[in-house]
Amino acid sequence: MKLSDLNVHPHSRGFRHEALFDNGFGVSVIPEVDEVHYEVAVMKHEKGKRARLTFDTAVTNDVLRYCTVDMVDILIESIQSLPPK
Repeated sequence: MKLSDLNVHPHSRGFRHEALFDNGFGVSVIPEVDEVHYEVAVMKHEKGKRARLTFDTAVTNDVLRYCTVDMVDILIESIQSLPPK
């Protein structure tokens, strides 16, 4: 899955890309203020119920800032590949 495959929702910065994966994790991607880079957050959910940010994964322990599209695509694949929690 890539950034272009994610669902798009309205957001205060214009839009937010989001996807929830079968492993219980998800991703939220919003544009940075420079409108060139993206902020990527890992989310955790239970069977598609309300997702929340998580800071306890092998991918990162924080929100990742100023990511390029290529970096976002790599992060999406990494989050989708995390073992179920």
